[in-house]
Amino acid sequence: MLGMEIRERVTEFCAARLAEARAKAAQPVVSPGTVAPPSRAYTNVGFVRTNAMKYLPNYIPRGTLTKLFFCYPDPHFKRKKHRQRIISSALLAEYAFVLAPGGVAYAVTDVYTLSVWMFTRFDAHPLFVRLSDAELATDPMVAFVRDHTDEAQRVERNGGAKFVGAWRRVPHPVDHADDDSGAVGAASGNGS
Repeated sequence: MLGMEIRERVTEFCAARLAEARAKAAQPVVSPGTVAPPSRAYTNVGFVRTNAMKYLPNYIPRGTLTKLFFCYPDPHFKRKKHRQRIISSALLAEYAFVLAPGGVAYAVTDVYTLSVWMFTRFDAHPLFVRLSDAELATDPMVAFVRDHTDEAQRVERNGGAKFVGAWRRVPHPVDHADDDSGAVGAASGNGS
């Protein structure tokens, strides 16, 4: 799991929380006279300070992720700042690039207008299909992003609303198109 964040303070906070979790996991409860095996808890988690909107494909190869999370992104309320929102039509193409077919993208916010913005763009993108209510109800990650992140708990304490959506990455039509040569994914560039 790799967390990407552009703000230095948030990256430092997350790194400190990870260090706490690793330290707590390294103190196993064992009976006297036994030796505990070394803990490998949280060794598959890391954070990097970067601009994911610009450099995501430089970090993540095509189709390698099974899940993407957009948890309480900055709403950028002013119209001139909308281009800085983490969910946009252009960026959804980048997310589809790194997300494997069948993978799921999750979005959660406490800002209604931002949820409409994000959900509308996801719903309009041809490579994403919204999970049904039944799928959302049984997906354990939905409950996690909705209820168990630090920001989710802050929203809960303040009595705010939470808006959660999830979309499955569908295969690209070109990846499954067959032509006369038998090649998969071949495309003609001559316009005929």
